[in-house]
Amino acid sequence: MTKLSDRRRRRRLKPHRKVDNNVCRELLREVWQLDWQFTPKYAGVPPNSYLGHWEDCIVAAGDDPTLSLEEHVVAISLTRIIKDSLDKQLDEIQNDFRSNYPVQLTSQLSDEQVQTAVSFATSLWLHISLDFSSPSLTFKQAVRNCVPEKTDPKSITGELSHDFCAKHLSRKTGISIDWTDKIEEHLTCDESSIKVFRSYSMLLAVQRQPQRDPFPPGFVNETIQTLYLLFRPLEHARWNIKRMEKHQDIDLEFAISEWQEKELKEYPYWHHHLAAIQKLYDRKRPTTLRQWFFDRRDRAQWATFWVAFVVFVLTVIFGIISSITSILQVYAAYHPL
Repeated sequence: MTKLSDRRRRRRLKPHRKVDNNVCRELLREVWQLDWQFTPKYAGVPPNSYLGHWEDCIVAAGDDPTLSLEEHVVAISLTRIIKDSLDKQLDEIQNDFRSNYPVQLTSQLSDEQVQTAVSFATSLWLHISLDFSSPSLTFKQAVRNCVPEKTDPKSITGELSHDFCAKHLSRKTGISIDWTDKIEEHLTCDESSIKVFRSYSMLLAVQRQPQRDPFPPGFVNETIQTLYLLFRPLEHARWNIKRMEKHQDIDLEFAISEWQEKELKEYPYWHHHLAAIQKLYDRKRPTTLRQWFFDRRDRAQWATFWVAFVVFVLTVIFGIISSITSILQVYAAYHPL
């Protein structure tokens, strides 16, 4: 059995040099149903975001050598138990973990250890943090409590601006993208950044297997649509590729998609988050020359700024020329040829 090393080298489409290629491929295939081939071109999904997520889940679970969560076969076995228990109650799943733990134990696992193992497997596979406060809930019900509640589309009003996307948010206002492995943090924002879920292929894999999808109906598809909305694969493919090359541990291997809807009623799960981002975008104003160049939301203000800027630059240039000319005239007066 191979353990995850304590450090990762970020390199596109290649795993960390100390993670065996076969381990990487097996982990991606068995946990997330993702394809990655260690051919000379390293085809498939970028593995580093998923290997990094595995490492983060191990760290979050704490240092308990009894659980052996750093063993890839343990991670695979635990997620397999979860996938076969979607309609079971949480307390039943914990009993299954206690009686079917994939490594030999010298003593029975405590309740806290079992909850840690279940949380680890759930977070690894679905990228959510499970709540054990109601053990009588089924796994699906517990998962649905972790994501935004669906709103009746008839009660949702408003729409997004025509230029709503990550490229314009960054260029026009300096709002940055912070990548997250947690779905519940997707599209949360503060005054300067937006959190975006970075594992697109994992969502596609869940979508392809509806019988093993514990999320609410339509949630995964809508989450994918928000990524298309932000990154617009049809228009900004080159920009997305450059961003992926710069951020080696994200998965933005988008398929070609149609133009995304701008009306908030089309996003019954994520409309609150999208509306908050739109308000932030409307409120923010450019603060650098680069942002002023790209931000043409208010064309009158944009034109006024650049006319004033050009006048200022010309005034400075002519002022410098005038000063130099005056200096030369004075010099010539006192030093005639």
